[in-house]
Amino acid sequence: MCVVLPHKLCQVNLHQVVICDLSKTFGNMNNDNIDENIISLYNAQKWEEIAALSSTTDDFRTCKLSWVLPDINDLCWINEIVQKYNLSGIASIGCGCGLLEWLLQKYSGLDIVGIELDSSWWNSKYSPPQFLKNIIFVENKSTNFLVPKKYAMLFCYFNNSTAFHDYMKNYKGNLILVIGPEGNNYTTDPLPFDIKFQKYNWKLTKVKKLVYSNNYITAYSNM
Repeated sequence: MCVVLPHKLCQVNLHQVVICDLSKTFGNMNNDNIDENIISLYNAQKWEEIAALSSTTDDFRTCKLSWVLPDINDLCWINEIVQKYNLSGIASIGCGCGLLEWLLQKYSGLDIVGIELDSSWWNSKYSPPQFLKNIIFVENKSTNFLVPKKYAMLFCYFNNSTAFHDYMKNYKGNLILVIGPEGNNYTTDPLPFDIKFQKYNWKLTKVKKLVYSNNYITAYSNM
């Protein structure tokens, strides 16, 4: 069960209301303009409606803003785990423009920090908008951000084995979240069910399939 504040939209009936309203607004939404729809809703700070889009689009792979789009139940699941470990927030490694992270922040109220490379590109005219405002840019690719002990560490469609090893070696906290495919069609490093976690003495403690996609969220702990 998800225990949330009254203003949170975790209950299924409220989620269905949001979906109904979206279907009236967008109709049969064209996947080609899903990015425009997300940006428009973001500008209006309608984060619940963005989360509900996951149920109205046929194929989210056309979206250029994020690899995954969680719905309310996915956000609730992540928040519950972080709260269970009594953590202050989440550090997302390789956050991109931070759409997923912004949704997590709006839903949970947790402090969400994004970590990325190359600030010049992300601040250029070619970059998508930055949804998450708290993004730390690591300009020296040989240096990684030290994730605070009281923060969970998140890898979503991350794909850099060297950086992953360094983050694992330096992380002193007790919760790692991984979002990605089970292993078919896409390659990420780490994968949600990656055997490498065993080598670092981290145990898989919880698994959830995203409601409207074939992606998984896995939680690892060293406790």
